[in-house]
Amino acid sequence: WESSKNSLLLVFCFDLLRMMKALVLFALFIAFTCAFESNRCTGFVKDGVSSDVDIQASTSTVKASWAGFTGEKILRFEWAVVSSEQVPSDFGAKSCRVSQEFRGHPDVYGWQNAGVSSSASATVRLAEGQKYFVVVRATNGLGQQFYANSNGFIVDSTFVEEREEIQPRESHTKSSEGSAARSVIFAQAECPINQAWKCNAGQVSVREKLEEFYGPPRFGVIAGFAAAPVVVGDDDDDSDDDDDVIGGGGAFGIAVAITAFFCILVLGVMFIAAFGKEGGEFQTNVRRHDNVDEF
Repeated sequence: WESSKNSLLLVFCFDLLRMMKALVLFALFIAFTCAFESNRCTGFVKDGVSSDVDIQASTSTVKASWAGFTGEKILRFEWAVVSSEQVPSDFGAKSCRVSQEFRGHPDVYGWQNAGVSSSASATVRLAEGQKYFVVVRATNGLGQQFYANSNGFIVDSTFVEEREEIQPRESHTKSSEGSAARSVIFAQAECPINQAWKCNAGQVSVREKLEEFYGPPRFGVIAGFAAAPVVVGDDDDDSDDDDDVIGGGGAFGIAVAITAFFCILVLGVMFIAAFGKEGGEFQTNVRRHDNVDEF
C-alpha cells in the first residue's frame, strides 16, 4: 500500500509540473503577443485638433492631432496626408496594422517633421468629395519607428458644422393685484407637494410636505423621520426608486443596526456558553460511565 501511494503521489507531482510548464509557456506567448501588438499599434491619430471629424468643409486646410505613443522616449513625430486612392479600402478601419505596411510617398502632403508636438496643420489642395487620411510616424530613442493613421475624413464644401445654441433661461413671472410681479419658482419653505417641479433643488422636509398635503400630523414627531430629505423635481405618483432619495433618519437607522448587531452577538455568546457547559457535563457523564464499566 505504501509503494502504491508513493507511486500515485509521484504521478500527481509529474502531472502538476507538466501543467505548470504548459501554463508558463502560454503566459510567455501571451506576453510576447501583447508586446508585439502594442509596439505595432501604439498611438492613435485624429482628423482634427480638438476632436475627430469625419466631414470637413475646407478644401485647403488639414488639421491633425495624435497621442498614445508609449514606450521609449519619442524623439520626433512626422506626419503626412494621403488620399484614399493610394491606400487599401480598409485602411481607416485597421489604423494600426495597415499603417505598419505603409511605406510609400503620400500623394497629398509629404512627410513633415513636427518635432515633439502632438498636433499640426497645413495648407493643402483637397478635392471635393474625396476621402483623406492622416498618417503619423513616430521615432523613439532606439531608432524604432511606429506608424498610426486616422480613420479618414471626407471633403464636402456644403457641410455646415452644427453648433448647439444655448438659450438663456427665461424667468416666468406672474402679476398679482397690489404687489409686484414675483417669480413662479417657489422657495423651499413654500414648496407645494403638487408643484414640486417648480421648486429649487435642495433639502425639503418630508414632515413639511406631509403637512402640506395631509394637514398637521396626529402622531409623535420622530426626529429621524422629520429630517429625512428628498430630491425635489418629481411630482408624479409612480414609484420612482431611482429618483426619490431618502437620506434622512441616518442616525436612527444606524442605532437600530448597532442594537441588532449587539443583540445577535450576546445571543451567540450565550448560546456558545450554554452549549459548552452542556458539552462539558456530557463529557463528564461519559467518563463516569466508562469508569463504571471498567470497574
